[in-house]
Amino acid sequence: MGAVEGQHYPVGVQQTGEGVRIGATTSVADVERDPGIGERIAGLRQAAAAVGSPQLREMGTVGGNLCQQVRCWYFRHPDLQCWLRGGETCYAQIGDHRKHGLEPVDCISVAPSDLAAALLALDAQVET
Repeated sequence: MGAVEGQHYPVGVQQTGEGVRIGATTSVADVERDPGIGERIAGLRQAAAAVGSPQLREMGTVGGNLCQQVRCWYFRHPDLQCWLRGGETCYAQIGDHRKHGLEPVDCISVAPSDLAAALLALDAQVET
């Protein structure tokens, strides 16, 4: 993430008049513990509390949680070019799809981020 001249990227959790700004390097545990998030955005606090174990929440960052790769074995296979990687098909729709989403559209792989779903539901703006 490169800084634009004069632009400041937040660190930690900052309460603003418009809402909350959370820096990418903020630990997931800091989001979970922040009293302002607990009061104003309980769903985000709950999502942060659902991330891994307490040790992972202390070490893991918001940016890291949001930028995780999907856990689809077809997406990760070096010899396959699935729909998500620019190919023509989602192999999980025609193959083994036990750990994928239930509604087949273009790609049925599920995002592993706990925070992404909460931020999407909150209509949050995310900049990476």
